[in-house]
Amino acid sequence: MFHNLISNALKYGINKTNNLIEVNIGYEEENLFIEIKDFGDGFNLPNNAELLFRLGTRLDSNKIGQGLGLFITKHHAKTIGANIAVTSIEGKGAAFKVIWND
Repeated sequence: MFHNLISNALKYGINKTNNLIEVNIGYEEENLFIEIKDFGDGFNLPNNAELLFRLGTRLDSNKIGQGLGLFITKHHAKTIGANIAVTSIEGKGAAFKVIWND
């Protein structure tokens, strides 16, 4: 799960002007979370929220991939009793937060 989120941050979040990825771990409203955040191109979340975790979806056709990673990651999260929250702003990056519901 985290391998996919970190590799996505490297693939989509690192470019000539942005070379930072953050990994944040903590508690939010008594729920443990781990967040992977990049500062790359981001994406239009309102236009892509329905597609993001769908099997075969790729938001960037210029990158290599099959559209399996986020689909599998979401199912792994469910298996361990977690949810994934996503934030993204075009041109400013994206963050994927795995939250364990207590």
